Amino acid sequence: VLAHVAEPQAEPVGDKVPRYLSPIAMVADRAGKTIYIAEATAGHVAVFDVATRKVTATIAIGRAVSGVAISPDGTRLYVTAGGSAGRLCIVDVKSRKIIARIPVGHTPMSPVVAGNGKAVYVCNRFDNAIGSVNLAAGRRTRTTRVPRQPVSADLSKDRTTLIVGNHLPAGANGAN
Repeated sequence: VLAHVAEPQAEPVGDKVPRYLSPIAMVADRAGKTIYIAEATAGHVAVFDVATRKVTATIAIGRAVSGVAISPDGTRLYVTAGGSAGRLCIVDVKSRKIIARIPVGHTPMSPVVAGNGKAVYVCNRFDNAIGSVNLAAGRRTRTTRVPRQPVSADLSKDRTTLIVGNHLPAGANGAN
C-alpha cells in the first residue's frame, strides 16, 4: 500500500494539465488504519484510509509541507511547512484543523516527537540547525547547530538520542 501511495499522483486541471501533489513524507496512526501524507506542492496533508485505499480528506496547511509526525496518543499531527519563514503547524486529528502555528526557522522538515511527547524536534535545512519546540510553551526554545543541511531525523530505539541525517556531508566542496 505504501508504494502505491508514494507514487506521484496527478489530478486533471483545466483541459489536460496535471497538478502534481508531491507526496514527501508520511506517518501512520498507531492502529495502522490511517496514513497521513504530507503533499508538498498541494500544501496539504492527505488522510489515507488503508482499508479502502482512498484519500478520505485533506487538511489544508497553506504552504508547501515538508514533513509530518504524530503525537504518541494519536490526537495531534505536527506538520512542517514553509520556506525561509517556516512553521510547525499543530493539527487536531479529530477536527482536522490547525490549532497552532509556531515559527521554527528556515526550511523546516522531518519533525520528530521527543520520547516524552513534550517537544518536537525540527530539522532546519538552511539554518544548519535542529530546533526544539516546547509544546507546552508553544514556541521554539532551543537551537542546536549541526553540520551541513539537516534533512532527516529520528530517535534511537530507546527514544533518548536524536539521530540526524544531513543532505551534504561536512567538508563537501570545502565547506564545514
